[in-house]
Amino acid sequence: MLQVIAEIRKNEHQYMEMLKEEGKEFFYRKERYGTEFSFIAIYCECKIAIDFNELKKRLRSTDKLITLNDKLHCIILDSVDEEHYIKVAENINYNLLHLNTNNDYYLGTVHSKEYEVKECSNMIYELFCRLEDALENNLKNIVVYQDFVI
Repeated sequence: MLQVIAEIRKNEHQYMEMLKEEGKEFFYRKERYGTEFSFIAIYCECKIAIDFNELKKRLRSTDKLITLNDKLHCIILDSVDEEHYIKVAENINYNLLHLNTNNDYYLGTVHSKEYEVKECSNMIYELFCRLEDALENNLKNIVVYQDFVI
């Protein structure tokens, strides 16, 4: 998994720029209307593990599924409050496992309530830190939603 973490870190700036661009509307609505949202980062060991059509059916039309590379994906959950974003991430984990039982997933999530809009880079950076914690500690099929300490 260290090789995977090194690959994520190597491309982190590119991924961050992609997520900032894809998340523009969510950051705008948070600033303008106070609408909260959440990011979920998903790493799957197998390139073809995620059936995007099936996963999209299980998301709301306002949520956004983003592919960062063949094995790394992100979902932006729209209008989800601080109390429910972890439950939604757990439900996505459950759905992923039932869509493909032969694969393991690593998930990290952050919520916008923890960050000011001008800190969007910090929010995305923390998302990757939590995903890296999941990978580094081999937390398969577990959602990391806070800093992980052993």
